[in-house]
Amino acid sequence: MHSKLSKHFFIALLTISVLAGCTQFAAAQTQEDLEAKEEQAIKESAALVSPSVVQIQTVGGLSNVGRLLTSTGPTTGLIVSSDGFIISSAFNFISKPASILVTLPDQRRFAAKLVANDRARMLTLLKIEAQNLTVPKAAPKNEIEVGQWSVALGRTYNTPLPSMSVGIVSALNRVWGKAIQTDTKVSPVNYGGPLININGQVLGVLVPLSSRRGSTETAGVEWYDSGIGFAIPLADVFATLDRLKAGEDLHPGLMGISFKSRDIYGVAPKIDRVRFDSPADKAGLKPGDVITNVNGKTVSRVAQVQQELGSHLAGDVVEVTVKRENESKTASVKLAEKLLPYEAGFLGVLPTRPSQTEESKGVIVRHIFKDSPAETAGLKKRDRITRFGEQDIKSLDDLYDAVSRLRPEQSATVVYLREDKENTAEVTLVTTPAAIPSDLSPEIIPDP
Repeated sequence: MHSKLSKHFFIALLTISVLAGCTQFAAAQTQEDLEAKEEQAIKESAALVSPSVVQIQTVGGLSNVGRLLTSTGPTTGLIVSSDGFIISSAFNFISKPASILVTLPDQRRFAAKLVANDRARMLTLLKIEAQNLTVPKAAPKNEIEVGQWSVALGRTYNTPLPSMSVGIVSALNRVWGKAIQTDTKVSPVNYGGPLININGQVLGVLVPLSSRRGSTETAGVEWYDSGIGFAIPLADVFATLDRLKAGEDLHPGLMGISFKSRDIYGVAPKIDRVRFDSPADKAGLKPGDVITNVNGKTVSRVAQVQQELGSHLAGDVVEVTVKRENESKTASVKLAEKLLPYEAGFLGVLPTRPSQTEESKGVIVRHIFKDSPAETAGLKKRDRITRFGEQDIKSLDDLYDAVSRLRPEQSATVVYLREDKENTAEVTLVTTPAAIPSDLSPEIIPDP
């Protein structure tokens, strides 16, 4: 009996082992099949877009731009119109080349003309004399999702298919709302090339980008092959393509405001200054206004305002709602390409440096410039300025801030103490004189 039970147990154990082995083999086979299908899908998607990916070579130009040694090797572009228009990264042309050559996938070669630049998204539009070119399909922006497959394509080698780097879409609306972020390898090899999905649709055009203000074509290039890459959605490129085709350079849209705090994430977007004759000034926005809504989206932090405005170009009109005291006001603001240079008014006083132990009771005048608004108003050495316009003055920074808010020919009331007696004077600021005084009062004011 015991022998029979052992035999049955052995047979059952053997059966289980065989079944487990079959299951593991089936799972391994399924995994291999899945990987093979993924590889095939990626290759097929690249093959679909390949006829639209071109090689670009530049000839001549600068060898250095700032501290950056410019590249002389081939790079990539993407056909965006069947009649010969090609979009690429502006980085590829920072050397200001004498000639630009484009090689199509069928090995035909053309001289290219630079038509226009999109300086907000660091793109350049080229034109070659060719017809019936293949234009890729753009992926709808609302269908792009974080985590989906993405493939970066470049055309730097003379191979049937472009070079490929596979990854995922890691974030959306990056760099103040302008770009898709990907962890594929992005570098000068594929700058200007497409970022595609596995359906053969183009997600965007690969470019180096940075969120820093005043960024140039080289900003962000230090991140190449780091797993942090950016692409401008092709749908956005198509939306402004006609303007680029007409030779119009596109620029970031400027409103002309600055905020009270440098903390862009933790405080409300309260306007500190409105630049004279700027779009914000023309729309009636004022210092002290708190922005609550931009184009229908509620905002409560400075970063959110920057995010909503970041993707807009000069000439775009945005609707801005602000809270002013207890009222809500909405204004249409037409963004500008550039702002007029700001010139602060000149008061004509030189203050003393505050003592480490001195309490903040205003700013003591050390020197009065000859024929200045301060001299005309009757201010003298040793006067202590305690108020300028609507602002109490407790430090040099307060006085500088208050005076710098007014332009030449604007007026303000100055409150000052002279021998502990409070006095007021009206001053009208002037343009800062170009001449430097031949002598200035010493830091320690001698007794009279």
